[in-house]
Amino acid sequence: MNTHSIRITEDGSTTIFNSLKNEHYHSTHGAVQESMHVFIEAGMQYLMDIEPHQAIGNTVENSLQHDRGNTVENKSQHDREQYFDKLNILEVGFGTGLNALLSLMELNKINNTSEHHEHALHINYTALEPFPIDADIVKELNFCDRLSVPELQDTFEKMHLMFDQTNSSESFSESTQLSPHFNFTSVRSTLQDYDPVSNNIAEKHHKYDLVYFDAFSPDTEPSLWTKEMFLKLNDMMKRGGVLVTYCSKGVVRRMMQECGFKVERIKGPPGKHEMLRAVTD
Repeated sequence: MNTHSIRITEDGSTTIFNSLKNEHYHSTHGAVQESMHVFIEAGMQYLMDIEPHQAIGNTVENSLQHDRGNTVENKSQHDREQYFDKLNILEVGFGTGLNALLSLMELNKINNTSEHHEHALHINYTALEPFPIDADIVKELNFCDRLSVPELQDTFEKMHLMFDQTNSSESFSESTQLSPHFNFTSVRSTLQDYDPVSNNIAEKHHKYDLVYFDAFSPDTEPSLWTKEMFLKLNDMMKRGGVLVTYCSKGVVRRMMQECGFKVERIKGPPGKHEMLRAVTD
């Protein structure tokens, strides 16, 4: 039984509807808009102190507005003023691969700036996905076309193939250099079972600077939105590391705070009033 089907969202980009979960992988108001807003602008650009729209924000119209007066702390309090030459990113819920693709595009844009011309930024990107999507579905996703990067289509498909090197349901990981400055590690595992040490990922990449928490919703996957999971993530992150998620539920915010995060509600993507950004203390 095919449980996945392609849907077109309001910004013209595709998403997947999972009939078993009764949930879309992205916002129907715009898949690319949502991922740009939540993970790139509120996550990667925020961490590196890049103004919104400076990198690839012009590709799709976004509406992120940083209310600096309401943030839980200014950048000097969690060392965001430092110069980054390497980012370790963990994604919980690889799904369609859109967040990884946008991160690679952002990286390429940053490394084309004068600031990074001589000292390129490197990204070690680790993605968790216990249930990768089928190759035929991957080919129907139109992200590279919508983002005007057809040259990245092969790379995008390779990321997906890395999750499906065996027919086994057992956990495994694979790492490869997809570009000179982008190392990608696929981990076919749940967050509950993920162990960076046993996967030899911790030794290579140490702790994470940035976490994209893009799991299915708390109503659909309650076992991922628990104090145990946020404690685990906090322990895997650097001091001053940033976690971003589309979710804005009060119970999730309070759990994050109990786990040692400093949490703020910020403006959400189109169709969603708020989202959460958390910083490790």
